[in-house]
Amino acid sequence: VSRQGLDALTPEQKASLPPLDMTDGAHRAFVKAATGGHGHEMKPDAFERMYTAMVIWDETMSSNVAAWLEKAGPGARMVVVAGNGHIADRFGVPARAARKSKVPYATIVQEVRRGQTERRTDTTYADFTVWWDESAPPKPPAPAKPAAPKPAADAPKPPAT
Repeated sequence: VSRQGLDALTPEQKASLPPLDMTDGAHRAFVKAATGGHGHEMKPDAFERMYTAMVIWDETMSSNVAAWLEKAGPGARMVVVAGNGHIADRFGVPARAARKSKVPYATIVQEVRRGQTERRTDTTYADFTVWWDESAPPKPPAPAKPAAPKPAADAPKPPAT
């Protein structure tokens, strides 16, 4: 879909898609800003294909969440691990799953700070936010030196001097 659009799907593939809600202008603006942060401006048709693919991900994940919660019954809880673009500002999976399941949710967004000093703390962004400072990965330990071989118990002893 991101390369060729919905029209490139077979009828069977199209039939397997959940209903797609492409009407949230704030979500569209969020995704557009996020893709602009990758250093290039997408052509409008390329953005539409990419946005449609992302909505398919969100709708599919949220449909699976809602179906599982319904099958599990009242009181069931679920933890969904997904990228920030599918969670932050509640546009993607959280709002879509809640709309389908009528089950309340909480979100946690984690970010690696790369020199940023501003942090979003508003609850429209997430219920909880975790910030990590960027760091270099730990260096692997130096390889252990092989131990000197022990002489066999029946090995001849060197002559005494």
